[in-house]
Amino acid sequence: MKAEEPGVAKSALPGVNDRPAEIEKVLDPHLLRSMLDAAGDLIYVKDLNGAYLACNKASEKLVGVKEAEQVGKTDFDLFSREFAEAVREEDRTVMASGRERRVEEWVTYPDGTRVLMESLKAPLYDPGGRVNGLVGVSRDITARKRAEERLARERDFSEQLIREAPVGIAVYQAETGQCLVANAALCDITGATPAQLLAQNFRELASWKQAGMIDAAEAALASGRSQQVSAQSATTLGRKVWFLAVFSTFRSEEGVHLILLLKDITDRKVVEAERERMVKELTEALAKVKTLSGLLPVCAWCKNIRNDEGYWQRIETYLSERSHANFTHGMCPDCMAKHFPEGS
Repeated sequence: MKAEEPGVAKSALPGVNDRPAEIEKVLDPHLLRSMLDAAGDLIYVKDLNGAYLACNKASEKLVGVKEAEQVGKTDFDLFSREFAEAVREEDRTVMASGRERRVEEWVTYPDGTRVLMESLKAPLYDPGGRVNGLVGVSRDITARKRAEERLARERDFSEQLIREAPVGIAVYQAETGQCLVANAALCDITGATPAQLLAQNFRELASWKQAGMIDAAEAALASGRSQQVSAQSATTLGRKVWFLAVFSTFRSEEGVHLILLLKDITDRKVVEAERERMVKELTEALAKVKTLSGLLPVCAWCKNIRNDEGYWQRIETYLSERSHANFTHGMCPDCMAKHFPEGS
């Protein structure tokens, strides 16, 4: 077993202690310094007491002083007491455990810019294998964190939108057919519990097949265009409802998904059926209505009317055949005086 070179410290960072000898020859102090300073991440080394032993250019920019001025100072000399105490506690935890640790720390640059740093800290060992300090690498993750928070807000908004939507919404994995999301409105329409809906595979649902929903779903997946179907089906509670189902698709990192929008249109169907019934009744009633129009040929003497066949009919007969009017007979005063003068 090769003995450690005197005065050379070991690091817990992966790969630092097992470099081939020929690479170590190439990595002379000047090259190492150039590499450290070229890095955009902050790199620094501290001793057991938290005093800085070395740092790169990125670390100088954060602290606002050159490396020569940082060496020998602690975070209490460079930052606020509150921040220095938090960092010191993290450093002690790393050195006491002998394990690397990843933490997030908000820091402020000399110009007032506040950034979130992700720091990877690891214990530094002496040739005897004893912890004698700490090496740290810190990266500005402010932009990444804000992007993550924005995505989280958008995801929360989308989930709230689905959860509170007044129409039933479900999302299925296209390849497996498994239900991934089901909102409360869908539970209300179908009478199923969230657990029951999430356990479903849409390709195995007999009710979907009977209603033509599987064909519409597969057509949406095959074409990438929305498909819709309306049908009547019984809920899990036995209530028959009319529904309108609209299918569409979207693609995510997990693959293609099928979206179902389901709306209860039972009330609308009832109104449509009532309207159709009324229209039918009115049509039938109108078919029974007989109307008279045009010029009627009436005899000036006997008042008979000539019909369409050229025959003369009594006016009562003519009108009865062409309308719903019924007649009763009496005698007006003039006719009474003319024909029955003794009665008048």
